[in-house]
Amino acid sequence: MRTAVVVPVLVFSVACSGKAFVETPHTALPLIAPHDHAVLATPQLVTITFPGYALTSKVQGFGDFIGGSSWLKTVGSEYGIGAATQVAKVEWPDAAVDGTTDQQLRKLIGQGITAGTLPSPPADSSQLVYTVYWPSNVILDARGQGAGVLCEQAAFHSSGELFTSGYHDSFAAPNGTRVDYAVVGDCSGDIDDITKTASRELIGTFTNPFEVNNSGWLLDVMSTDPWFLDVNSGEVGYMCQNEKPVTESGWTLHRSWSNAAASAATQPCLPSPEGSAYYTVSASPSTTVHAAAGTTVVYTLTGWSSASVAPWDLAMTNPEGSDFTLAGLNPIFGKARIGNGETTTLTLHIPMAASKAQLGGVNVSSGPQQHIWPVAFTIE
Repeated sequence: MRTAVVVPVLVFSVACSGKAFVETPHTALPLIAPHDHAVLATPQLVTITFPGYALTSKVQGFGDFIGGSSWLKTVGSEYGIGAATQVAKVEWPDAAVDGTTDQQLRKLIGQGITAGTLPSPPADSSQLVYTVYWPSNVILDARGQGAGVLCEQAAFHSSGELFTSGYHDSFAAPNGTRVDYAVVGDCSGDIDDITKTASRELIGTFTNPFEVNNSGWLLDVMSTDPWFLDVNSGEVGYMCQNEKPVTESGWTLHRSWSNAAASAATQPCLPSPEGSAYYTVSASPSTTVHAAAGTTVVYTLTGWSSASVAPWDLAMTNPEGSDFTLAGLNPIFGKARIGNGETTTLTLHIPMAASKAQLGGVNVSSGPQQHIWPVAFTIE
């Protein structure tokens, strides 16, 4: 059963910088729900690589870095995450096998625990995260876990725009303790892409560790809220999926959603560029619209920013939960550039072949930072 997150409907602020700036009233940003507050407060990282993996020393170095980084303190402290420690660097004795499934990978980790190749979790609880860096050109099929085939286009995603670069989950270790594992794909051979994925999956693991009954921090809104379209990607890292990464000490890192920042209507994806304003749109209707096949739905978009900024360009991406492609909806902006307090329209064309109860919509993307705001409809 989903629990609705209640947030204020309007946000209003005044800032002074030579002349008065008025932030346009807007629908509030969503908040991540704590559920039973399950987190890994003192994570212990186990880095696992395979023979011939060209970036072994790099990802092991990343494991040493990430635990004490300013990044982890910034993105994790408000959710109760402290410093992490890399407790083991394991080069697996056997090569990764092409066509491995996620269940087989779990079994492999379990065998490593039993054999002593991998650290064994305590019987009562564990802070261990087995982080598997999967080599390129070796298929890992996680479709049974809903994660798709690593580094291939996600067949379940109607937009055709995303692929699975990594995922995390948990399973029962040989002693019965539930343990976490994260998988990071080498989809480009670029260490920056790999550490961006790894940081996203690690903060997701720390804040939503067990992937069971929504136990940790996760976006959890009613289906009447357009943010529901991204609920399957509603972890703190995935909420900032479209945002540009940040760097620290030469490492590229994913940004992560902050409830505190979202409540203040400032940059919700941290770390944020110092002194930068947050800008996006909000939509009216602000709820999921009921629509009939073959009709159009028109939304009014209002630009808002937390400080004075120049007008920005609008674009669109497909949210994970949409049953329709962008091309199928033929979305059209009234104008594709907007500023604080300005309005435009977005028209979606519902396909004639749409079926009852299908859910669709788009993410309106603002500026080069790609701050998103979803609009949604359901077929009546």
